[in-house]
Amino acid sequence: MTAWRETMDWRAHIKWVEAVGLFALALWVRLYLINDTPRLEHPPSWDEIYHILAARSWMANGSLAIADGEYSRVPLFTISLGFLFRFFGDDLTVARSYSAVGGSALVAALFLWVRWNADRWAAWLAALLLCFSPMALFQSQHIRFYSLHAVVFWLGSVAVYALVMCRLRRWHAVLVTILAAWLFSLAMYLQITTLIGLAGISLWALFAWLARSGHELLTKSRANWLLLLWSVLLLAAAAIALNRFYPGLAGLFYFKPPMWSQQTGLHSYYMMFIRRYPSFWSLLPLAAIFAIARKSQPGIFCASIFGTAIVLHSLVPPRAERYIYYLLPFFFALWAIVLIEAAPYLRRLAAEVVRRTLNMKPRRCLDKTVASLIIWFVVLFMIASNPAFPIAYRMLAGGPVEFGGIPLYWWKKAPAWEAAAATLNPFIEHAAIVLTTRGIMTLYHLGRYDIEISKGVLQETDTGEEFGIDRRTGQRVISTAESLRQVMACYPSGLIVTTDCAANAPGSGPSREFCSLYGLSPGATDVVLSGTTVLPLRERSGLRAFYWEHPEGTPLGKCSFVAPDS
Repeated sequence: MTAWRETMDWRAHIKWVEAVGLFALALWVRLYLINDTPRLEHPPSWDEIYHILAARSWMANGSLAIADGEYSRVPLFTISLGFLFRFFGDDLTVARSYSAVGGSALVAALFLWVRWNADRWAAWLAALLLCFSPMALFQSQHIRFYSLHAVVFWLGSVAVYALVMCRLRRWHAVLVTILAAWLFSLAMYLQITTLIGLAGISLWALFAWLARSGHELLTKSRANWLLLLWSVLLLAAAAIALNRFYPGLAGLFYFKPPMWSQQTGLHSYYMMFIRRYPSFWSLLPLAAIFAIARKSQPGIFCASIFGTAIVLHSLVPPRAERYIYYLLPFFFALWAIVLIEAAPYLRRLAAEVVRRTLNMKPRRCLDKTVASLIIWFVVLFMIASNPAFPIAYRMLAGGPVEFGGIPLYWWKKAPAWEAAAATLNPFIEHAAIVLTTRGIMTLYHLGRYDIEISKGVLQETDTGEEFGIDRRTGQRVISTAESLRQVMACYPSGLIVTTDCAANAPGSGPSREFCSLYGLSPGATDVVLSGTTVLPLRERSGLRAFYWEHPEGTPLGKCSFVAPDS
């Protein structure tokens, strides 16, 4: 009877109630942002559109076709998105809710692991830091597989942690091993960067094995010396191979390593964290030492995996915020452990400061109250001093999401495609050819394009040369002024649609560099302005359109390329 009462005691299950509550909170925050699209000006990005169009095609005829091409990036994700469309309707909110659920599940999973291995309040702090992280908020409402990859990788890592640190029964160990292998296989399918995370897990597992049994094994058996030597050599070989051949592995997803990745350097992630979490990032080595000293097992686990992976991610391209999203739980778990473990020391120090400053005798109630106020001031000051927290607030409040004048997320200053459609549709219908610097977005919003003008996309085509074919859409891509002049000379009429980079990316920086890859070059701009008529679009729409029509009887140049519908 006593055991039954203990089993039914709600306190024994409170952690599950808390996890469900955190999942609900995270999901509400993410759905709140998704459902408020008009206020945030959050239309689908080019990456999202690939999945949307391919999912529509699968729902219609069972293929992943987009125009004359096929989108084969993580097809099971796109097919599952098609299922969502079939059962819940073809809607942007439905599509984004997929990632919202994955991101919310990651918050709950992080809470449970920290709760079991550290402290209840550390678990709450880690979960809330992840819940309101700007990176997590954005990726959790983006129609991509990064949220799913993050939660799958985290669960696989936790399974390995249980295998190494817990004394499981034989069959339990077998089941957990199978589960971990399946999870990491799924993570690898979603993102090849799982290899980098696995390098961190392997290093941690080696440390844990040596700490537990290495000394005893090495002193008793020569064979175990050889085993350890081979393990170290294999780990080193894997790290070297990953550093050397990762650009080749990127070819599994890209026809060639994307040109935009060349705009990033070794310091990209360092600067990303120092700009978002300067307090956390600058003190990270000290935090790792403190966490390992206070909670050695989870501390070493988080520090080893995050540290190894962030270094390897910095060494190899491509580099982007979404590629390290899966590392955030390790980062926040480490800091949550540190802050909660340091809180009692800080409270005592604050109480001592109060007594010495006011020359008072110890008074427990007063000391505790004033010390708590000081601690809360420190916390609020830290929140205000780390830009990530104000950024998250602006995201939720619908304000401008930028830092240092550079937009962090494409929620503001988005081109007004729908408003321009009324003006452009008649030209779309009558033009002999349609060119654009935003191929997939033009296809999504306007329903047609024939040739894309983009230096960045050109490198990802089948040949990498002018008039190469983008396999995702089956359309041709050009980048030079001469190619554009050739197209304009051999078609009697045509429409050119481009975004206004001057309006969307003021000054210099990543946005300006992006426009140089996915916009008109100066020479191409001269060709367009000298041979076309500017179409009137709404002021500050973020779009520009140009139309040409040669007089009847004008001799056309010979098209030396094979173009759609030629």
